Amino acid sequence: MDAANRFWLALLGLLLAAAGVVGLLAAAGAIPVEQPADSYARAADTVLGRPDLWWPVIFVVLALLLLLGLWIAWREASARYGGPGVGTVQLDRGERGRTTLDASAVAGAASADLRRVPQVVDASVRMVGYGPVPKLVARVDTLADADLDAVRQGSEDVLQRVQRAVGVAEVNADIRLRPTRREAPRVR
Repeated sequence: MDAANRFWLALLGLLLAAAGVVGLLAAAGAIPVEQPADSYARAADTVLGRPDLWWPVIFVVLALLLLLGLWIAWREASARYGGPGVGTVQLDRGERGRTTLDASAVAGAASADLRRVPQVVDASVRMVGYGPVPKLVARVDTLADADLDAVRQGSEDVLQRVQRAVGVAEVNADIRLRPTRREAPRVR
């Protein structure tokens, strides 16, 4: 998908550059340009002067633009064409393919790992940033009398495991510790 984006953006850039060159040449007088009044007078005598024919043309062009926009959005959001979709972390891209990981899987594993930290009652993690430095937002409910430094250290250990699992050098995290009156769940 990146190659297709580069192609279309390069094509758009060339068209805009060509339009700029034509505009500069016209302003410098190198290209003869008719006066607008003459162009309007000739256009009024042709099909261009009939507004009843323009509305269908406008609707067809708008429908084509809408379909193009929907197609681009669908291609960007789906992993069907070999690229990672929205909410997918690309771990590796080799000669034989790519390795991807769903962001909800990363968040679910980090939540479960945070719940195992001593003095933590509950935890919820969301992955809100993707790319070379993923960003996590975590809410950690602790016991009311918990040692917050120990919980913070346990949370950093979890972030290091996430960092190794995703294969990045750094993970940014916003961890919100919330002391609560609830008791830790008991395992029998």
